[in-house]
Amino acid sequence: MSEKYFNYTDVFGFGWDTMKKNLGFFIGLVFLFIVITYSPTIAIKVMEGMDLPRPLHMTLFISLQVIGFAINSVIAIGLIKIALGFCDELKPTIATLFDAFDCFWRYIAVSILYALIIYGGFFLLIVPGVIWAVKFSLCTYFVIDKGLGPIEALRIGDLDVAADAAVLVDDGTLDPCAGADAQ
Repeated sequence: MSEKYFNYTDVFGFGWDTMKKNLGFFIGLVFLFIVITYSPTIAIKVMEGMDLPRPLHMTLFISLQVIGFAINSVIAIGLIKIALGFCDELKPTIATLFDAFDCFWRYIAVSILYALIIYGGFFLLIVPGVIWAVKFSLCTYFVIDKGLGPIEALRIGDLDVAADAAVLVDDGTLDPCAGADAQ
């Protein structure tokens, strides 16, 4: 049986090396991210300065909010695909940022379910919300990377985080008393 381990140095080293090798790509990506995600907000601020009838103002406001939500969801999916691409040692392009239509609706559904789970947990005195936020934190990655549906992604995300936490506890990484032995 092969033993699993988690080495922070390897993880951060890989991330740092990948960023250094692709610095121009990441600078362009950040610039594009800022421009695209703030465009609906800028449009709303411009619209607020205009003297529009109340019904038209509300219609435009709601429409821009929905468009902004959709744009931010597409960008979030694209960023995850780019990150997963670099983890697979591929060279994603900027076009990957907009390649979200294969899993858009599943991503929206799992995001809504994830938010409802967390809100429900916070309603139950905060601690369950924090636990469930960590437990189901990988669900969007499973929708995007594995093509799973929302319920499957939540179920597998829960199992995956539990397995990874067990590995971290077994090797002492999450053990609060692990450092006490050295003293």
